[in-house]
Amino acid sequence: MNAHPTNRLMMTAVGLASVLVTGGCGGSTAATHHTFSAPQYESLNEVERIANISVVGTVTDEQLIVEDTGGNAQPDEGSILEQLVSTIEVSEYLKGEGPPQIQVIQLAGESEQSMTLAPADEVVLWLAEETSKSAPSVFEQVGRTWSPIGLDQGVADVVGQQAVPRASSLSAVSLNSLGVDPD
Repeated sequence: MNAHPTNRLMMTAVGLASVLVTGGCGGSTAATHHTFSAPQYESLNEVERIANISVVGTVTDEQLIVEDTGGNAQPDEGSILEQLVSTIEVSEYLKGEGPPQIQVIQLAGESEQSMTLAPADEVVLWLAEETSKSAPSVFEQVGRTWSPIGLDQGVADVVGQQAVPRASSLSAVSLNSLGVDPD
């Protein structure tokens, strides 16, 4: 399946914004604060409907991938996009199926709409598949990857028996209501 085009467009827009902000000042995208508009979903049910897969899991590792957005053999200053690839140990697939570990891609750095995953985070993720066409450098380096729907709208932290979305516009729900096996 192809990634939701809105997700890839948003990731590219954020990356390009971070390049413009940091390109002339020698800063790192990790220290950059991004602001951009993204589709707003009204509920986790809507996010679930759009997702290719949804999983419950724990972040076990992360890797920074640098992509030359200019398509040149050597990255040009001002055309570099840093992306964070997090390995998720999947404890349960809520929608779809797949391997026990998946790779989730996010832009490096933080924004009002996207906080990166970190090792040991226990999360529920609603994801769109990235392909060699939508994320060529990452696909070449890592293989199959996924990206959160609507950035933080597709990420919820597991807090007790609740899935607490990182997007403040969405409400927390019980893990039970998502169909999470209590074991």
